[in-house]
Amino acid sequence: MPKKLFVIGVGPGSPKYLTDAAKDAIHKSQYIVGYKNTLAIIERLIDRRMQRIYEVTMKNQEHIYQAIHMGMKDGNYCTVPFTGDVNFSESEVVDRLLELFGDDNVEVIPGISSIQIAAAKSRVPLDKAHIITFHVTSNIEQKKIELLKTVMDMKSVILLARPWPKELTRNFMQSDIAFFLKKMESIYFIS
Repeated sequence: MPKKLFVIGVGPGSPKYLTDAAKDAIHKSQYIVGYKNTLAIIERLIDRRMQRIYEVTMKNQEHIYQAIHMGMKDGNYCTVPFTGDVNFSESEVVDRLLELFGDDNVEVIPGISSIQIAAAKSRVPLDKAHIITFHVTSNIEQKKIELLKTVMDMKSVILLARPWPKELTRNFMQSDIAFFLKKMESIYFIS
């Protein structure tokens, strides 16, 4: 049996949004690899006597993923949890894990995303909203244009901002988004 990787969504910051499928993956894994805040969400499910826990950062994640893959034995399981849903805003890392472990050895287990929570709380159905994520490391200029067009078309927008604590010029958080839209308003809507 080959090495198996579970890539799981663990909800938007609260253990109450964990799915049973995510819990099962955590319980059967010998290795758990995640960011500090994500590991905190699943802490009560981790058995540190039986599981090896690795905390990753943006800087060390590639090295740790490779080392774990090399150290795993056939039949071992590893879980990599992400906040929210791994099918939204985690594509860069998920693509790398699929490449490293092989498509057939990776099971992606979706989670409850902050987008779903936002839609529920705002009563804006997902099929009636334009969903945009800035939560990527790649260039976001095209996404800014997409946001501007959606707002100009007077459609509902649900979006994920982009935190970048180590390099604030790459942030695109709520205040940055408001400033951007206000600036674009003065360019496009001059009376």
